[in-house]
Amino acid sequence: MKNLPTTTIPHTSTKAQVSKLQHVQDVFAIEVINAMYRGAKFSGVIELVNGSDSIRKFKGVYRANAKLAWFGQELKKRNPFVNLAGAEVTLLPCYTGDVVASLGQLLSIHHWCQLRIMTLNHPNTSAHLPSKSMYINPSC
Repeated sequence: MKNLPTTTIPHTSTKAQVSKLQHVQDVFAIEVINAMYRGAKFSGVIELVNGSDSIRKFKGVYRANAKLAWFGQELKKRNPFVNLAGAEVTLLPCYTGDVVASLGQLLSIHHWCQLRIMTLNHPNTSAHLPSKSMYINPSC
């Protein structure tokens, strides 16, 4: 009998936080404050799959089709639709900088500090720096 994996990703989690950032160049992105995905409320810059066409109204609520992993896993069926109801949203049509690449477990303070230093020292950082809300609070 094959061993079954001992770790699974949750379908939903109110405790999920930004767990990975990725540097992008010249992409259509949005900055969100208090957006929701699978029960997790988060803030940050997210890359959209197909520019402004990625923002759609579904059952009376605006959602954004984003390039975003869940607990480190890319979802096979389609990209995540982030719920924008009640969120502050800023369009960033030609964004260069760091985007939220994954929601999941909190980073350790050691990894958070390394990530923060890498982001601040990145040579391609332009005037489009993500807001403070994007970074994980290590005191949580």
